[in-house]
Amino acid sequence: MRIALTYLIVVLAVGAIPDAFAFGYIAPESIETGVPECSEKNFNTFRCARGIERKELSAKGNAVRRSGNTLRLRLEKITVSLVDNPTESGDSSVSYSYLGFSRKLNSHVLHVQYYEGGAYMVIHQHSGQRAFPSGYPFASPDGQHFLSISEDMFAGYSPNNVEIWQVRSGKFRRVANYEPEWGPRSGNWASVRHALIEKQCYAPEESNPTGLKSCGLAKVERSGSGWKLVE
Repeated sequence: MRIALTYLIVVLAVGAIPDAFAFGYIAPESIETGVPECSEKNFNTFRCARGIERKELSAKGNAVRRSGNTLRLRLEKITVSLVDNPTESGDSSVSYSYLGFSRKLNSHVLHVQYYEGGAYMVIHQHSGQRAFPSGYPFASPDGQHFLSISEDMFAGYSPNNVEIWQVRSGKFRRVANYEPEWGPRSGNWASVRHALIEKQCYAPEESNPTGLKSCGLAKVERSGSGWKLVE
């Protein structure tokens, strides 16, 4: 499997923040702590995600289990089985890795690795409904929304976007999606109505992630019955 070298380091808050709230490669650093595969200098997204899964499953008992290529999640009403297809045939290649449980969202969070690039899956514990945000879901203070950030300014394997998802009665709905010209590096819910996003920009002559520099803040906020991005 060829792993995309997508620039996906994401942080949960803008500016100086406690380490416990910082994002690593795949998940918050608090989840990646103690996982050797996530501390590699030239990290591999699949190995990092699968390393997190091994740590998480050791504490989940029979609620979440892996048997070979099959990952099983026991929800309130049903059991969900997700089967990996680790093939070199491009579009049909997919692998699922368990990242943990979000109490605020009452949902399981998984990383989905494709042949090139990756995404995330959120499965509601009660309803079993699934959502596929492009970044790790960060729950709002009241648990009624989550923020998703994905930065990919160069490789093009993953979206370069900011999403807001609504969580209501066990159902997910993406209510906002922005694809800015800058890279969303980090974000933080400042209240239930708005989140701040740190922007990364690069000079026209730059052509690689090392040229990205912090270039201010953007804000995603409630506006009437919808949301708007203030750059």
